[in-house]
Amino acid sequence: MNELVSIPDGTRVIIDTNIILYTALDHPAFQQSCTDFLIRVEREEIQGFIPSVVLQEITHHFIISELMEKGYGKSVVDCIARYKRDPLIMNELSKTWIEIQRLFKINCTILYDNPEMVRDSIPISRNFQLFTKDAYIVSCAQFNKISHIASNDKDFSRVPWLSVWKPQSDNRGSPDS
Repeated sequence: MNELVSIPDGTRVIIDTNIILYTALDHPAFQQSCTDFLIRVEREEIQGFIPSVVLQEITHHFIISELMEKGYGKSVVDCIARYKRDPLIMNELSKTWIEIQRLFKINCTILYDNPEMVRDSIPISRNFQLFTKDAYIVSCAQFNKISHIASNDKDFSRVPWLSVWKPQSDNRGSPDS
């Protein structure tokens, strides 16, 4: 297994959703490893790339997390139902927007969508048995000639040309992702 701490300086790396969420939401096992990795990206020791689909997913997680924290639901379904009834609750969010702005301050390049990546994600999904979002991330990596990903998602290991770098547990809590 490749560990985040071992990524060589200068490596170009796609950053998956879970790496950022582990840091932002203080995951009991993986927060420190992911934070240390993101600090290396910020210092430009490693070149970090975030596909736009990852940015969208992170924003969604932050919104739901903050809505739950504010008591608008006990589950994702509850929060979405409440939002659909009262979209003005979005005005009460603050942590979400602060966390997203922090992301833009890390020295990462946001990789935006293009039709070729969308088209190529379909056979990638089929050939490597990946869900749509993961296939799109792989297509994004392929299009941008990036062969490394920081992720705790073992599904990416089915892509033979993609090196997967995983966070290591600091044993503060359960190693479940």
